[in-house]
Amino acid sequence: MAQRLLLDGRAVWLKRYGHRPRRLAHRALDFTARQLDLEPLRPDRVASAEEAKRIEARRLGELAGRGLRVPSVLGDGADVLLLSDVGASLSLQLREIGDRPAAIDRLVAGAVDAIAQAHRRGVYLGQPLPRNLTVDADGYGFLDFEEDPGRVMSLDGAQARDWLLFASGVARRYEARGPRALADLLAAGLDRARAPVVGQVGHAAQRLHFLERLTRPFGSRARALGEAVAALRHALGILALTALMLLDYLPDRDFDLLGLSFLIDYLT
Repeated sequence: MAQRLLLDGRAVWLKRYGHRPRRLAHRALDFTARQLDLEPLRPDRVASAEEAKRIEARRLGELAGRGLRVPSVLGDGADVLLLSDVGASLSLQLREIGDRPAAIDRLVAGAVDAIAQAHRRGVYLGQPLPRNLTVDADGYGFLDFEEDPGRVMSLDGAQARDWLLFASGVARRYEARGPRALADLLAAGLDRARAPVVGQVGHAAQRLHFLERLTRPFGSRARALGEAVAALRHALGILALTALMLLDYLPDRDFDLLGLSFLIDYLT
């Protein structure tokens, strides 16, 4: 839980760490991830509030050292950290702009770029959901590092996880427009990702393809999972088509490909 305070006229956040045992949920998720062969879904088990606080303080220092915009630790207590303010959350700003597609796309595209830039610095975020991203005049920032996926998975898996969670977090804003609108924005970020990361995202999107239909009868939060999977599949299809067209065009500066039905199947 985080509480906003004013300290010498500037906004700061007092974050208090609690801990609820979730052994059964963690075991169920870890079992599911292993059965589906999905490394990015493996959970990091945090044993206590003290451990969560230590992880967050450590990761904030590591990410700041790589040039990411994250809160600074201003104070440290038994079960609290005092953190600097890095702007309003992306989720709040998306709610405030309402149903304005161009404005939504502008904010989401900026977040995609910020995540891609973070990955190019050789790091992962962990939970880049809209509530854990911030935006202000100084750019995008990142919050919430109580868990460390890097303890249970590779860098490639952790970066793939970032894309999966981000897509699931913003998909609700694209429910009326369909997954292809979000796919165009995600493709711009995945186009800058390393090949093993794209491979893990593609593997996960294919393994989770069943969610696209399974979640349709349920609420918007559940449907967002299916929409996110569909958006990622379309985004990867866009990248595959672009790469194939470049391979065809570059040798003779002409397009010779006519039969692309297999890609059409992938995109639909």
